[in-house]
Amino acid sequence: MRNETLSPLAIALALVGPMTLLCPEPCRAQAPVPDGMTADPEPSDPGAQRVAAQIGDSVALVWCGDARSGTAISVPGGRLVTAAHVARCPRSLQVETSDGTRTPARVLSFGEPDDIALLAPEDELGLTPLPLRASVATAGLRVHAAGYPVRRDAEGRVSVTITSGVVGQVQEDIVYSDVAVGPGTSGGPLLDARAHLVGVLFARPYESGVALAVPSARVRALYAGSDDDGGDARSLVSFGAGVSLGVLANRSGGLVGPRLDVDLSLQQEWTLRASLGVYLGSDRGSPLEERTSTLSQGGLEIGYRLRFELGEGAALTLEPTLGVSVGYEETRHTSYPLMLADPGCDPLNEACAFQPGDPFERVSDRWLVRPTLGIRLGVLDALHIGYQFQLDVENPEDSSHLVTFGVEF
Repeated sequence: MRNETLSPLAIALALVGPMTLLCPEPCRAQAPVPDGMTADPEPSDPGAQRVAAQIGDSVALVWCGDARSGTAISVPGGRLVTAAHVARCPRSLQVETSDGTRTPARVLSFGEPDDIALLAPEDELGLTPLPLRASVATAGLRVHAAGYPVRRDAEGRVSVTITSGVVGQVQEDIVYSDVAVGPGTSGGPLLDARAHLVGVLFARPYESGVALAVPSARVRALYAGSDDDGGDARSLVSFGAGVSLGVLANRSGGLVGPRLDVDLSLQQEWTLRASLGVYLGSDRGSPLEERTSTLSQGGLEIGYRLRFELGEGAALTLEPTLGVSVGYEETRHTSYPLMLADPGCDPLNEACAFQPGDPFERVSDRWLVRPTLGIRLGVLDALHIGYQFQLDVENPEDSSHLVTFGVEF
């Protein structure tokens, strides 16, 4: 019997044959595509295509001041439905269509305890109301989510995004699904394959992979039972407070102390703020002289907040202010007379030791009423750094500078 050596080609054919049987056509199609060639496109979801073609004229982008806040859905009567936490924007509320038309909007009502709200645009937007799904959604139903993401594309535009998934569970007040949602899609629609409204998206618990939506039946009850009385269901006036450490300086020295602020805001834009601070300082000019000052100061100022969005919900605020401060300053001047440590020592003939004698105090006080001009920089709506110039009208060279570092809540 002859011993024959297998050629490399025979070995390759022997290996490829069994692998071909084990890996059918779909598996072989996933092989890397050589340079210069293109792969066949993956089949698209016809339901998502249908939703994408119909949804553009039925949803709007919601603005909270100058920040994109969420998505709203057109319903009968020229109204919009969105998530309640989107509608509770304390600043001016506006809605914008896909063609760039923007108009102010009022909040007619909140669907408590559900996280939905009904909006009334000031101008007609020409949107097509979304039909509501006639039957209750069931587990396993193929659904699609639509909304405006917070982030813009490379060209600075924002457009509706569509994601798909299935319903996992349905309760009386919540529809659970695995559609992918992110910042900006709150208030957007959860739709079936015919682009009928299944629910209004309102939350996605952190890293849970589950999106929550208010069922369409609750949406129908909200807009069917609401009347337009011309008002706004939001509280456009809000109250806040803050504490800070203040450093006050003038030509005679520096004082440090705590300050408390209480403010009233209109749509988080115009602010009326009252403040009270107590500042202490000590200056020992020489071993025989010391000056301590206490300044109790109250103030009232009005400001206007300029807001700059940083993305992902973070923002900076810049607030110029104009006001007046009233303070009461008490200064104690303590002098220590120089005395002989030994009264019997003769300083003319001997080297005598000296020591400070009993202190002598002199107290002066004054009222300070000064116009103020300031600016505050807010970070993440929680921290602030402020500067305030307090003008002494009679003696400008005695004007004060106040710097504050604090928190707001």
